[in-house]
Amino acid sequence: METLIGITMNWTHVKQSYRSGVQLFIITVLISFFGASKQDCVWYGVCNTDAYNHNQYCVYNGTPRAMPKNGIELLKERCNFLLESGETDFCCDIEQVKVLNTNVKLAAAILERCPSCMANLIRHICEFTCSPHQSEFAKVVSTKQKGEMSYVTALDLHITAEYLNKTYDSCSQVSVPQTGQLAFDLMCGAYPASRCSPTKWFNFMGNVDNVYVPFQITYVQHSMNSTIDGYTPLNPKTTPCNEAVNGQLPACSCSDCDLSCPVAPPPPNLPDQLKIAGFDAFTVIMTVVFCVGMIVFLMGTFLFTKESINDEDFIGNDGVTDDSMYRQEPRYFEKLGARTEFFMELIFTKWGTLFASYPWTTLLGGAVIVVILGFGISVVEITTDPVELWASPSSRSRLEKDFFDTKFQPFFRIEQVIIKAVRQPNIIHNTSNGPITFGPIFGKEFLADVLDLQNGIKNINATGYFLKDICYAPLKGSNSDIDESDCVIQSIWGYFKDDKERLEDHDTDNGFNVTYLDAMYQCISNPYLCLASYGGPVDPAIGLGGFLKPGDQLTGSTKYELADAIILTFLVKNYHEKEKLVKALEWEKEFIKFMLDYKKNNMSESMDIAFTSERSIEDELNRESQSDVLTILVSYLIMFLYIAISLGNVQELKRSLIDSKITLGIGGVIIVLASVISSVGIFGYIGVPATLIIVEVIPFLVLAVGVDNIFILVQTFQRDQRKTNETIEEHVGRVLGRVGPSMLLTSVSESCCFFLGSLSDMPAVKAFALYAGVALLIDFLLQITCFVGLFTLDVKRKEENRLDVCCFIKCKKTDNLHNNEGLLYKFFRSVYVPFLMKKIVRAFVMVLFFGWICASIALIPKIDIGLDQELAMPEDSFVLHYFKSLNKNLNIGPPVYFVLKGDMNFSSSPNQNLVCSGRYCNSDSILTQIYLASRRSNSTYIARPASSWIDDYFDWSLSTGCCKYNPSNGSFCPHQGAPLNNARLESQNHEHCEQETSLSRGR
Repeated sequence: METLIGITMNWTHVKQSYRSGVQLFIITVLISFFGASKQDCVWYGVCNTDAYNHNQYCVYNGTPRAMPKNGIELLKERCNFLLESGETDFCCDIEQVKVLNTNVKLAAAILERCPSCMANLIRHICEFTCSPHQSEFAKVVSTKQKGEMSYVTALDLHITAEYLNKTYDSCSQVSVPQTGQLAFDLMCGAYPASRCSPTKWFNFMGNVDNVYVPFQITYVQHSMNSTIDGYTPLNPKTTPCNEAVNGQLPACSCSDCDLSCPVAPPPPNLPDQLKIAGFDAFTVIMTVVFCVGMIVFLMGTFLFTKESINDEDFIGNDGVTDDSMYRQEPRYFEKLGARTEFFMELIFTKWGTLFASYPWTTLLGGAVIVVILGFGISVVEITTDPVELWASPSSRSRLEKDFFDTKFQPFFRIEQVIIKAVRQPNIIHNTSNGPITFGPIFGKEFLADVLDLQNGIKNINATGYFLKDICYAPLKGSNSDIDESDCVIQSIWGYFKDDKERLEDHDTDNGFNVTYLDAMYQCISNPYLCLASYGGPVDPAIGLGGFLKPGDQLTGSTKYELADAIILTFLVKNYHEKEKLVKALEWEKEFIKFMLDYKKNNMSESMDIAFTSERSIEDELNRESQSDVLTILVSYLIMFLYIAISLGNVQELKRSLIDSKITLGIGGVIIVLASVISSVGIFGYIGVPATLIIVEVIPFLVLAVGVDNIFILVQTFQRDQRKTNETIEEHVGRVLGRVGPSMLLTSVSESCCFFLGSLSDMPAVKAFALYAGVALLIDFLLQITCFVGLFTLDVKRKEENRLDVCCFIKCKKTDNLHNNEGLLYKFFRSVYVPFLMKKIVRAFVMVLFFGWICASIALIPKIDIGLDQELAMPEDSFVLHYFKSLNKNLNIGPPVYFVLKGDMNFSSSPNQNLVCSGRYCNSDSILTQIYLASRRSNSTYIARPASSWIDDYFDWSLSTGCCKYNPSNGSFCPHQGAPLNNARLESQNHEHCEQETSLSRGR
């Protein structure tokens, strides 16, 4: 029994085990069946590499496969989020992960400044490359066969519009410090950042025409929770740019994410114009002052004066004013003034008598002194550099420029040509996207003429020096051979690599002709798609002109295609050491000759050309001073004739050669010139640099003042009767005693005014004031010595009836005629003075001049501060034409540099964060503040964010794929044509780094 029972129990167990095994087998078969039918992947592995070295993936309709451990480690580099759920099976192999990590580096070089942006973008790339659920959102559209394997050539990627929009928003403000522009200016195809959108950006990233895209990727956008053809859209997680992706990476910096920017202080309000009752305050105040002053004056003149005094009593019988009615007992200061005047008259009388007694000795001594002083002209230094002329050596701008030039070398020498189209219509070009209006400069013939001119400039031969010998070629080493194509030339022809045949480009698009205009429009929209021959972009704001209306500013939507001027800018290397500029100066001289000849003989009627070189301003200032020599000589000749005729006092024709004052006039003019020469010579000895303004202005100034004193002295002598037994010398001395104090006071006061002007820090003004002040003093001294001696000789000549000039010829003795009063003298004595001394006329004159003063004071605040450079150029100068054309056509300002000085250790992270603008940098760093300022360009005039070496260095050092340092020879490896093996980034010893940091940007 026991045995049977035991057998029965075993059999029962066997049956139960059999039944369970069958069930397990059926379940296993079903699972295997359904598993085999499920297609989670659309590709797996790499099957093909095309001519562009693009890897293309194998078609695979199966389940995900296990990723080896080394592949898991590679996924952690960029796609770590795929491993968060413990997943180990993926629709990609290790080669695809390597390709992903390599390709992502291209975008990371630009976008990794903003971790949120990079993380958002990489999520969808990781998903469609390796997700174990590819088939839910990815559809293979086309394939090609390679042997027995098929590889994907086109893919539809179903994705939510929400993801595209949020990713775009997180990346839209990422900047590229090297260019001063936004990342989307480089990553949105033909569209600049201002015209980019989420759809345009992702379409460009998936477009097979993009050289970086291995196959066509079409982004099929979905709204949330919607399906198309059974596909569920991919909707990866996104992080706003102002939030950190994780605990290891910070949020994007202010320069890459507006949401991360601190709240900027409101821009300072410009002070409102001071107004009273809606009118300008200065005008109102001076009007009140004028009215009150006028009323008080008129009341004091007509109401509160003695009625017994009238105009007739004030004017004597001889027409001369008689102030006896107003005389009172003299006071102390009046007596002191009278004594001083008497003492000065006595001194000048003795002085005049002394030098009149020894005229030849005086003239000889004066000539010797003038020659000695004038010899200093041989050592005088002439300044023509505009910076040396107008910028004070102690001014902040001058000190900063000098510091920059000594530490970083001066800014490039600029050779520029502005070619404006005249009398040419705009061009309407029909495209599949609608008509585009181009400016007249985009005509075929016009562009061809511009290229011919550009090539002619590049081929200028300046005694063996060509443009390539002096130009700036950033991609060539200092010891490399440079070709013209390596030179930086900012010209729109750079978009076409200076190839004239590109004008004949022709194609069709939906029935519309595609010509060179389409290519030009694409290049203008995104210059980084059409790099010039030198290897860099051509900024349309620099290469084109006249596209902005007055008052408009550069924006992302600026229509450069409406330009009516082409600007050719040639950058030439500049040096602080003047001896290194010989080649550049020679070439610039030939460049000017070439352009002048081109304008005269070859310029098209449809063109207006303005040009300049770095040396042009100095050259034109020199030319102007040389041309003014003739003007000075003519003016002195005219003044000499005026003196000779006016002082001659000729009353009879037969005595005209005796009574004339030709010799005296020549002497007076020579004395004026001698004073200018002596002044220049004195400062030549001292070492004060002179300017061309001194040569042009001071001779006229001293001539005007000197002639006044000559007339005063001579005409006072002519109207004065010689006393009995008074010699000619005593007579001349007595006359000088009468007019000498007046001449002294006027000359000293004028000189003091100029000496006060020498307190100015502006070198040109200071030099002019010093030279003029000393010239006036010397002119006065020569007049009371040499001119007195010459005048004495002339009086004796006349008394002896000797001819003027030919004084050796003596005429017959004739009766001396009394000095008749001249017509002008009679007019003033008999007409003008009596009329002016009328009470009502005096009151009117005082009110008129008081009103003039009040109006001048009211208008002072409206005077514009500054020096217009156009005013320094002569009317016939090509530089003046260039300045005018520059103001009308150039729509971008000059560069500005921010220089950090001091003992700053840039190897210290805290110090780096004070300057940089990327991640980890301070929110109030220098570059961040400049970036915030660039957003208020209307008030700061900073058009673009700054470009800094430290940001460039950080981005460069993080680019692991770039060749940096060749340890075999210690040289820097260029990024093109250099092997990447054995390349490494050596640690830098920052203790001896240059402490002066240059931050530059274009405005």
